[in-house]
Amino acid sequence: MKQRILLIQPPRLASQPNRMVFPRGLAQIGSFLRANGWPVAVLPLSYAAVADVTPPAVIRSIIESVLTEFKPDVVGVGCPYTIGYHTSIEILRLVKAFREDIVTVIGGPHVTFTDAETAADPAVDCVVRGEGEWTMAEWLAAREAGRDPAGVRGLTFRRDGATVRTSPRPPGDLTALPPVDFGLFPAEFIQRCQVYGMIHRGCRYRCAFCAEAAFWGRERSLPMERLVGEIAGLADRYSARMMGIEDSSQWLASPELARLIRGLRGVRQCLPPAFFMNLTVEPLDAAKRETLAALRQAGVGTIWLGIENSSEKVLAAMGKKRPWSRTIAMCRALRDHDFMIKAEWMIGHPGDDPVEAADALTKLDGLFRDDLITSADFGVFVPLPGTRPWKDPAAFGLEILHRDYRYYNEFSITRPVCRLRDFPVGQLAEIARRTEQMITRHTGMLRPARVITAPFGARPAILDTLPEPSAH
Repeated sequence: MKQRILLIQPPRLASQPNRMVFPRGLAQIGSFLRANGWPVAVLPLSYAAVADVTPPAVIRSIIESVLTEFKPDVVGVGCPYTIGYHTSIEILRLVKAFREDIVTVIGGPHVTFTDAETAADPAVDCVVRGEGEWTMAEWLAAREAGRDPAGVRGLTFRRDGATVRTSPRPPGDLTALPPVDFGLFPAEFIQRCQVYGMIHRGCRYRCAFCAEAAFWGRERSLPMERLVGEIAGLADRYSARMMGIEDSSQWLASPELARLIRGLRGVRQCLPPAFFMNLTVEPLDAAKRETLAALRQAGVGTIWLGIENSSEKVLAAMGKKRPWSRTIAMCRALRDHDFMIKAEWMIGHPGDDPVEAADALTKLDGLFRDDLITSADFGVFVPLPGTRPWKDPAAFGLEILHRDYRYYNEFSITRPVCRLRDFPVGQLAEIARRTEQMITRHTGMLRPARVITAPFGARPAILDTLPEPSAH
């Protein structure tokens, strides 16, 4: 008999309480397992809860309601962000407290790179490292057949007091994945959440501060018709719009971008005016400028531009070598084609110091004053697991102060995670304060305050989407 699988998306982050994001990773795993015959349900806790804000009793009651009605054999939790690790573990502890025989599994970038530490927690039966679809399916099949999970690639677990780490799983064939099954979720959740598209796994840029390439393996493309079908399906079945394409591996001369433009033209009526995609700063020529014009005509209204910083010293430490003049030229070209531009910005990265940071703040202010960007999103550097600074902090002039992951938050330095050799924490905090004030002055937008969302009613709407329980 096929095991019943419940996948749980953790609550929203307290630092972004109003950002209810569609859990694409769990949705893709759930869709893959369902297509291969397993009864699957997905519980999006972000629908009703904010981590460290919503009372624990509310979260417990939601989880227990779903466990009671769905009766899962296996519960999996995603851990997409390091700062959310403690919340993901608490969810598994609630599951074990409710019914100890439920098998628990956790996956995502953070636990992939801290797998032995994660597997040591009594609430965790198994860690899935890296890409989850094929590993989960093979592991479930092994359990049902009574085979040793040590033969399944991509797992870490404890046995007889020792950590068992199986061999890595190579990247899978993305064309073999089924379309995302939005029917795994309540319709109201799909209508209210922010759905972002994806056309790659992996990243060609391999920036020092990012673990995306290490997590996904080699860069691969998803079928473009899959994205176009999602955009049309969201509009037709849910009266919802995809917000944009959150994909780090786009560049203006890529063949995928040309296919994307052709696909978007066919569904332009389904796109919101501010439909976005990510780009990084790159040298421009006539052909690339024509691509920008084609993107705008296809319905892309906003570019999230990976500027990161103005300091060539900081950019070199990130693995990005470019002059500031190239950034100015890229912004001007985008504004010439009437794009809105959100600058992605980082302070406190290795290579930074008070002098570099003050100059960078002046340059960011200049981008606003010259109308070269329309908004900015900045974060304070955090050495996340899987990144090069995490693996070798000394090589980056960095000291990691602790591993209390609750504070691994790029939006707050209430308890500093690391210390740069040339940038005292107090001065970094002051630069962060001034950066936020400057962005607020130009945009009128404050970072969202913490809120407590309304809990589910007597019967969580998610229960209406669950498959019927089988007899146990």
